[in-house]
Amino acid sequence: MCRMFAVRAHEPVRIARAFSGLRTLAHEHADGWGVARFDGDTAVIETNLTPAHSCPRFSAIGDDVETRSMLAHIRKASVGAVHADNTHPFYARGLAFMHNGTLRYFEDRRAALEAEIAPKWRATLKGETDSERCFGLFLTYLEDVQTPAPADVARCLARVMRTVERVCDVPGEKRSALNFLVGDGHSIVATRRGRTLFTAHRHGVCFIASEALWPEEDWSEVPEDHLVICEGPRPPAVTPLSAWD
Repeated sequence: MCRMFAVRAHEPVRIARAFSGLRTLAHEHADGWGVARFDGDTAVIETNLTPAHSCPRFSAIGDDVETRSMLAHIRKASVGAVHADNTHPFYARGLAFMHNGTLRYFEDRRAALEAEIAPKWRATLKGETDSERCFGLFLTYLEDVQTPAPADVARCLARVMRTVERVCDVPGEKRSALNFLVGDGHSIVATRRGRTLFTAHRHGVCFIASEALWPEEDWSEVPEDHLVICEGPRPPAVTPLSAWD
């Protein structure tokens, strides 16, 4: 189980309150952190295995950075060791990808899940996690889209969830937890299944977070099996995942 945060803003904003909340949560989610900061189409990816609550660099990012678009992840390892190759975000094609959750029966179903990934992307797998395999599936389904729009990302994330459900889940049992967060500097797309997810919006700034990170914000909980799209200055669009089948 992990925690995630993302911001998409019309003008650069400070994210100190969010990082303060993440540092508090990192006492439990202490298996490293990762950040994707965007300047237009270019992402700066930083990861670290030091717990965020005791990492000077994590604190410095929160205290010093103004950004229009950023994704942050603090990890509580459920699958895979505490290792740089298992640290989120995963990044390819200008897209940063994060996961909060665990795939059911992953070790037993790993080979079957990897068989669903295109050989091109299967060859890029470095770590041990179920999350990286979900990213490989996402890239596989996105392969024919030259310049992905938010709707393309949404459709591909929904398809990943259907594949995981088919390969890993057992009817009548608890489902895999599949909260995904994807950003490209211009938009953010997130899914909710099995973990909490919240959004907030004000003055052209959209926040998405696993928890309501500071009490002064007007947070709204995303319903189970729904998807969120944040782009431009507009409020987040929340739709059922079934709309993307």
